[in-house]
Amino acid sequence: MILSIKRDMSLYQNTLISSPYFSFGVYEIVEKLNPNFVFFNIRDPISSVESFHKKGWYKFIDDFNNFQSPSIDITESQYRSFSRIIPTGDFLSKWCSLTRIGKITWFWATINRSIYDDFSKITKSDKYFLKLEDINQNYSKYKKLVEIFDLKDQLNHKDFLKIIDKAPNKRGENKYFYKEWSNKEKKEFSDILGEIFPYYDQINTNI
Repeated sequence: MILSIKRDMSLYQNTLISSPYFSFGVYEIVEKLNPNFVFFNIRDPISSVESFHKKGWYKFIDDFNNFQSPSIDITESQYRSFSRIIPTGDFLSKWCSLTRIGKITWFWATINRSIYDDFSKITKSDKYFLKLEDINQNYSKYKKLVEIFDLKDQLNHKDFLKIIDKAPNKRGENKYFYKEWSNKEKKEFSDILGEIFPYYDQINTNI
């Protein structure tokens, strides 16, 4: 989620606030801050799950008995530990029995469902959906954002295309790609998306 505010919150022309921790409570945050624009950034579920898997999401979950809540040492990164969620209630035992792909798919679907539901409630700010595959290396989309934000400083086409070189997850080494997933993992992926977040194909980038 990204909020954009063009009022007296800084010395700069625009203030952008972006955080994965906005995923729950988007409507309340928007009501409180009243931003000019709200952006729902979303990446396709397969690429997202592949990326989270590579980063170690829920990697050590099976080392814990009677697992009840996230712990700092469940992933290799303490920072990422605070980004994870787990289900509560009766679904927890079923979730623990899922493959890592299934657990990560549930994470992706649950986060985006929360944002999606809150997005429909927002009426006071301009709302934009941004699919990563639509805007990635797309200079015309960048120019549209420049227009929306009324930016004075702009990247030329060459410099814009160089931005991807700085992406921390650009390389695909050691990534567990969808084509390598087991039939069980693919079924969990499909079933969970169908139950929690079957909206991805209906979302269109609207800039």
